[in-house]
Amino acid sequence: MRIKYQNLAEQPQRLDRLLQLAHLAERCDTTVEDTFLLANSLRDSPQMQRCVARLMQDPRSSELIRSRQLHSRRPPEELASFEPGTLGKIYYEVIKNEGLSYTYGPDPDYFNDLESDADYVNYRVFCTHDFYHIVSGFALDVFGEIGARSLLVAQCGYPPMALTDVVNLLTSWLANDIFPGEDNDLDGELSQVYLVEVMSLGICMAKACQPLFGTDWDSLLPLHLDQVRELLQIKPVTEGRYSWHSQGRLAHLAL
Repeated sequence: MRIKYQNLAEQPQRLDRLLQLAHLAERCDTTVEDTFLLANSLRDSPQMQRCVARLMQDPRSSELIRSRQLHSRRPPEELASFEPGTLGKIYYEVIKNEGLSYTYGPDPDYFNDLESDADYVNYRVFCTHDFYHIVSGFALDVFGEIGARSLLVAQCGYPPMALTDVVNLLTSWLANDIFPGEDNDLDGELSQVYLVEVMSLGICMAKACQPLFGTDWDSLLPLHLDQVRELLQIKPVTEGRYSWHSQGRLAHLAL
């Protein structure tokens, strides 16, 4: 066993810290502010140090981290001007249809003015996260979020998202919600089998595609989404509750 439970019991501060982080992770799917707070809380953790070390092995990711290059945020009206079918236009339409923000990630000052490599990683992950949804096909809701998270977890072990996945699995186990049931689509509950299925899809996709953290998304905006996926070597999910392609209000964008 990697965890010696008696050590946690003998060090209540460590146990309290673990419970605090788990509580934040459990709320990440419903409260976006807790997602950012969890990331900040893990900035100095050994897990985050290992994540940064893995990213530094990729030349493009390493360059971004060292230079602290800021993500270019284009205004909605500029995104709307891209040709139909392009990454920029589809990104614009999906965010608009879902009622989400085009400035999802916090500014650098939230992440300690990008003081450390870990701060920059946190900043860039959230500034670019919605692009992961668009290119992968995973829906921008709780049902697709599991898959989009798994892309980063598989490629660099990003700690906030890895912990959220672990807590989600534990929560479903504690609720004895192992298998999908008829009520799942009605009350939004996620069974453990569903979680594992979608995580597996994201992990397999991550292993087959190019490293995503260092992707120059801005340069890809004018390209057709199919071309972007080909460049990144991504075979998207296009069916199931976890795919935005299969959602009626967005299906026309996949043409």
